Amino acid sequence: MTRPNGTAKEPVHTRPWMKLWVTDWLLSPAVAQMTVRQEGMYLRLLLHAWVANPPCTLPNADRMLAALAKVSPAVWKKEGPLVKAQFTALSPAWLRNTKQWEVYEQMEAVRTARQAAGARGADERWHSRA
Repeated sequence: MTRPNGTAKEPVHTRPWMKLWVTDWLLSPAVAQMTVRQEGMYLRLLLHAWVANPPCTLPNADRMLAALAKVSPAVWKKEGPLVKAQFTALSPAWLRNTKQWEVYEQMEAVRTARQAAGARGADERWHSRA
């Protein structure tokens, strides 16, 4: 399988943490409809998507989603549809959670800006001396 945008793989350790707004999670109408097991399945899928390459993607394959969620295919067939509904299809083969993608893009923008500022600062400090 090829990834949706054909980007080069980046090491997983470049995103070792993920923002989670607790009040957004607890007050989410989608999460409120879930059983405890479904909520755990959803969180596990979000975590797997976070470290995926490209970022924030999951395979659109029920057997793989069940395995990533740590449930049997039978449990996934019964309880997975509500969880899977929290992801949108990027293509027939790949899923993405829209809110997670927005958080990722915001974090990447901050990281890129900080990286550029650090490079400018280093350049001014070490290369501007005549």
